[in-house]
Amino acid sequence: MPLQPNRVGEDAPYEPDTWTNAAFVSVTLSAQDNEGGSGLKEIRFSGDDFSERVYQLQSILGFGNEGIQTIRYYATDNAGNQESPKTLTTKIDKTSPIVGSVTINGGDAFTNKTAVNLTLSSYDQGWEPSGVAEMRFSEDGTTWSAWEPFATSKEWVVSNGDGEKSVYVQFKDAAGNGSDTAQDIIFSESGSGIAPGTLTTDTFKVVQVKASGNVPVSGTVSYSEST
Repeated sequence: MPLQPNRVGEDAPYEPDTWTNAAFVSVTLSAQDNEGGSGLKEIRFSGDDFSERVYQLQSILGFGNEGIQTIRYYATDNAGNQESPKTLTTKIDKTSPIVGSVTINGGDAFTNKTAVNLTLSSYDQGWEPSGVAEMRFSEDGTTWSAWEPFATSKEWVVSNGDGEKSVYVQFKDAAGNGSDTAQDIIFSESGSGIAPGTLTTDTFKVVQVKASGNVPVSGTVSYSEST
C-alpha cells in the first residue's frame, strides 16, 4: 500500500530535501490499497512541531516557516494493516545573505597590473539558513559574470587603462536568495615603464634648481624602491 506524496512549492514543483525560498511548500498525501485488499482506512502524519493526526484526504498541507521540517506519515487499511512510516523533508529559507565585502589586493590603493586578487566574505542569516553558495562579479554593476561556487578568494582581471577600477560582487544562498552588492575600488596606473624592482641608486636624472641669489646649481636625484 504505497503512499504517494505530491509536493509543490507555490506554483512550481518542489524537490524534497532541497532548499527553496518559496513563501510556502504545499503537500498532498494519497494512498491506495493493494488489489483485493480491504481498502484504505486513513493516513496519519506528524511533524517536528506538531503531533500525529489524521490526514483529511485531498486536503493540502502548507508549510511556510523558515528552517527544516521533517514530516512522517503512514497509511492503514480497514483490516488494520499499517505500512512502515515514511518521511519527507522540506527546507525553506526566505532570508538573503549578509552583503559581506570584497577587498582588492589586500586593500592596496594602487596597482600597475590588470590581474588582481579579491578577498571575499559573506554569511547567511535567518532561522536555519541554507548557507552562502554562489557569487558573481562585475566591473560596472550592470554586466555580470556567471554565478560560481562561493569562495573566500578569487583572481580577477580589471580592464586596461589608467584610472579608477571598481569590482562589484553579489552573493546568493543555497535557496536562491541574493544579497545586495558589495564594491571595492583600486586605482590603476601604468607607471613609467620601468619594471618593479629595477630602480636602484644607479638610476637617476639631473635636475636644475635655483638657490637664493639666483645662482644656478646642478645636482642629481636618485630613486630607490623597497620591496
